[in-house]
Amino acid sequence: MTEVIEVRSKRDLNDFIRFPLTLYSHDTRFVPPLIRQMRKHFSGRNPFLRHAQVRYFLAKQQGKLQGRVVSIINRRHIEFQREKAGFFGFFESI
Repeated sequence: MTEVIEVRSKRDLNDFIRFPLTLYSHDTRFVPPLIRQMRKHFSGRNPFLRHAQVRYFLAKQQGKLQGRVVSIINRRHIEFQREKAGFFGFFESI
């Protein structure tokens, strides 16, 4: 059974950031993201987070990481477009 957990710890965030490295490790065309840049992107210092609600999730099956996804509510988009919309990003799965 697949379990979906919200990223709450540094370890979870590290798993979230590094998941593509594992997922695409056998793909010779895969260009991995810079880990330091990804840490900065997902940190509380990211200016986007001032006007957005973001939650990170991991999917695990029998303790093994199977996927990741981010849910995003961008308040500026909602105000500008006058529509209640949410977005997903950084989706990767086995």
